[in-house]
Amino acid sequence: MSHKEEIKAREFLNELEKNSETYKTILDAFPDFMGIIDSEGKILSVNRSFIQASGMKEEEIIGVPIISFVHPEDLEKAIKLFEDMLKGNKVIRGELRAIIGKKEYLLDVSGRFIEFKNYKFGIVVSKDITEKVRLEKRFREREEFYRKVIDCSISGFLLLERDKIVFVNKTAEEITKYSAEELEGRSIEILFDQKLANNVKRAIERLLNGESLELITRFLRKDGVNRYARVVANLIEKDRGLILVSFDDLTEKRESEKKLEEREILYRTLVESSHTGIFIIQNNKIVYANNKVYEMLGYSQEELSKLFHPYDIISPDFREITKQRYWAREGGSEVPESYEIKVRTKDGTEKWLKVLAKRIKYKGKPAVMVNIADITKLKEDEEALRRMNDLLRVASEIKGMLLHESSEFRILSNLKRSFEKLNAEIGVYLLENDFKPISDSLKLKNFEFLNEKKNLDCILQEFRDDKWFTFIPIHEDGLWSLLVILRNESFTEEELRIISTISHDVSMRLKFLKIEKEKEMALKVIVENLRQFEELADKLRNPLAVIKGYLEIKNEVSEEEFIDRIVEHVDKIEMILDELRYRELATYEMKKLLEKES
Repeated sequence: MSHKEEIKAREFLNELEKNSETYKTILDAFPDFMGIIDSEGKILSVNRSFIQASGMKEEEIIGVPIISFVHPEDLEKAIKLFEDMLKGNKVIRGELRAIIGKKEYLLDVSGRFIEFKNYKFGIVVSKDITEKVRLEKRFREREEFYRKVIDCSISGFLLLERDKIVFVNKTAEEITKYSAEELEGRSIEILFDQKLANNVKRAIERLLNGESLELITRFLRKDGVNRYARVVANLIEKDRGLILVSFDDLTEKRESEKKLEEREILYRTLVESSHTGIFIIQNNKIVYANNKVYEMLGYSQEELSKLFHPYDIISPDFREITKQRYWAREGGSEVPESYEIKVRTKDGTEKWLKVLAKRIKYKGKPAVMVNIADITKLKEDEEALRRMNDLLRVASEIKGMLLHESSEFRILSNLKRSFEKLNAEIGVYLLENDFKPISDSLKLKNFEFLNEKKNLDCILQEFRDDKWFTFIPIHEDGLWSLLVILRNESFTEEELRIISTISHDVSMRLKFLKIEKEKEMALKVIVENLRQFEELADKLRNPLAVIKGYLEIKNEVSEEEFIDRIVEHVDKIEMILDELRYRELATYEMKKLLEKES
């Protein structure tokens, strides 16, 4: 600062001091950071908020460049703001990170330079928006999260501001055939024909008064097709009149129900030739049953009619709930029409039945008509599919493990853990002279029957002591280890094929690891031989140099000494060449090994 500028600054500060009480009162009452700077950016005065935040005394702050409090990464931005302030007399605003005291802030900074008695000074006000920005970011993240959740919903969602659509999820676009851009900003009446317009207005009024709505209504798709939907609507923010509407297209369901009614009429006509069992229960007695019921359950009509309740043949796990539904249905209550149960036939066989039960009137009185189908085979297939999926997940997990695991012990340990997910006990045994357990949850005391499997070359299943043992050989060069699975049930042929693939993959991985180790060892030998070649080559230079020297002075030494020295160093050369030959042969063998394994 020049001498002239210093005089102006003092005059400016003296003028401030004349009104110091008013000036300090204003500054110190201001909750945000506030300060006055000169044209070089040095602080002339700051308010109490800034002093408290900095942890410094006021006299320590005065004269300090204001940009010294700016975060290093925002210095360039701060300098640009300062230069813009100097250029004109308008307020300049921007966001800057600052370090005040020991805390980092995000500040909303605004400032302006003005002139007072030919002295230019700047007023800078900074508002701490750190928490505000953090909360806004968190709000945006949460808003984005909930938007994604709603977009993934199988139900359509609309957000209304009174009757105007302000948000549409993807499912709503699919159901209505409108895009979000076509719906947002439009009245919800766009989705209804003129006949329902008044009903829609009344529904909006009820919702704005705090009521909840749940109804089935007709709506109009973009292509002009009328559809049916189940609608649930609630007021979620009264001040703005925000209404959340969720809806599901029920058109197909309504059509299916209509077709079902038509089929029931057809069934009544063709019931005697039906391939499903059909019977009617009234007052806890079977008053009608087609022949398929007797064939399916093994009871005669007389035997069924003598039962205290016809549902007594149902497995105890399902009996009470089925009876309760029957009494509720016959009494007129709404209960599920379709469900699955397990029954015991007359000969003791257990069967799974798919049940469709409906309340009807029979001879003028309430009754329940039941349609049953034998789904035992389907249940067995479902169970087999579940088991197959479990095994495929295990196989996938093992394949993934083999890709990155390079320790034989950890491979076998992970193999055990993966197979345990099949609700099985697992033992892993390493073959030395005999099988030795390396991971054993079977707790076998007798290993003799394992030693019988030393020559096992494929998967084997055996039934022992009411359990199924599955022996899975893991080969490297010959049988290397044995995985034993103990379960209550055997594996199917298809499951065994998958397990055989796993066994092959594990064996190949172990063989690959062995080859890699051999390659690594061979490479080390080759590298060592190359080093030795270099050393031996250096050794050859010494006797050759001596021979060359003697050849140059052969006329100066006796013939005997000349010959002795030549012979001596020729012998050394021969020894070095022998060693080179040995190293050459060793390297050649390593080369052949690597080529073979490649």
